[in-house]
Amino acid sequence: MKIFSVTGLALGLCLVAASAWALPQGKPFQELQASIDTLAGEVADSEARITQLEDTLALLSDDVVKNADAIAAIEDELAILNDLIEQKQAIFSGACPAGFALNYVDPDGVISCVTAGQSVQREVIYGSFYVSPNRAQVKKITCSPGNVLVGGTADYAGGIRGTAKDYWTETYKAVNNPAPFAAYMNVTAMCISTD
Repeated sequence: MKIFSVTGLALGLCLVAASAWALPQGKPFQELQASIDTLAGEVADSEARITQLEDTLALLSDDVVKNADAIAAIEDELAILNDLIEQKQAIFSGACPAGFALNYVDPDGVISCVTAGQSVQREVIYGSFYVSPNRAQVKKITCSPGNVLVGGTADYAGGIRGTAKDYWTETYKAVNNPAPFAAYMNVTAMCISTD
């Protein structure tokens, strides 16, 4: 069994149609010739459509490459933005209690509140720290220089594993239990000053 291409068939039909002696000129043969001419036109139209589709495919292939480049550029930009987020000033939460004033805000968002006008000043330092899922992290709050640590508290949605008071560095420490979600751990240190 022989397989002929559409182009070869069209060429053969055209050669047969072009030869005056190849086919008799009777009515059945004229109808056959008309069918051959119609088929030859359809073959030419199909070849033109194939060429058009190949051109479209080439354009779409170029778009795929350009889109891959654009996606890579967006991923690079996202990495830069994530780095900038890591370097930002942390937003602090909490407020100074009644009778206290804001003393300072650390770059990590820890705030210090102090009483004023008394011989013994109390300082309350708040910190709200982001904790990634499934991680135990130690967070520390240190009293201002010259102040003495007297206590502290810690709060975390997944629970607190433990706390410690380091009187050598006047630092209150807390460690959270790992939890399957991200949350903030709030740590407070209470300090006094006798200046």
